[in-house]
Amino acid sequence: NVDVQQNLNVTTDAIVTGNVDVQTNLNVTGDAYVSSNAVVTGNVDVQQNLNVATDAIVTGNVDVQTDLNIVGNVYASSNIVTTGNVDVQTNLNVAADAIVTGNVYASSNAVVTGNVDVQQNLNVATDAIVTGNVDVQSELNVTGNAYIASNAVVTGNVDIQTNLNVATDAIVTGNVDVQTDLNVTGNVYASSNIVTTGNVDVQQNLNVATDAIV
Repeated sequence: NVDVQQNLNVTTDAIVTGNVDVQTNLNVTGDAYVSSNAVVTGNVDVQQNLNVATDAIVTGNVDVQTDLNIVGNVYASSNIVTTGNVDVQTNLNVAADAIVTGNVYASSNAVVTGNVDVQQNLNVATDAIVTGNVDVQSELNVTGNAYIASNAVVTGNVDIQTNLNVATDAIVTGNVDVQTDLNVTGNVYASSNIVTTGNVDVQQNLNVATDAIV
């Protein structure tokens, strides 16, 4: 053995063919170059930066006490589990599905270039502005008023459970079938014939301007 009570100063290289056992600290003021593996059974504490030129393979956990800053991409072949918040400063690109079991809050716009499939309810607290078509495969239930600035084109039937209020003209190119009573508080103008297969009951006056042919 060589016992050095104080410092061991080596001006050039120190080549050791066997092991180097350090009982206390190993202080290196310059760089430490390792041509083979560096096997550490305990902790590795890095006071400043940890620069890795190629891959960093970790078989266990990586615990980061403060921030983890990554200037490149992060590829995860398994799951990424986060117990806290995930803040994305720029874009969030998802190649496959994005499954959210809780709520999704967007303080700005949510722009979707593809389809939006809602399995249950779609609740809109304020206005829902749609510049394209709205296709409803089943029923469209409206509990309030429905205001339409343009035409409402219906290729099927329109069933009204209560009243149908028309502020201006109601133009019907086909037939109007009334199963029960047709109550008119104003006048009825017919430019063509009025054909009645049943009785015509007049409660008050029947005024005929020209001929009444019976």
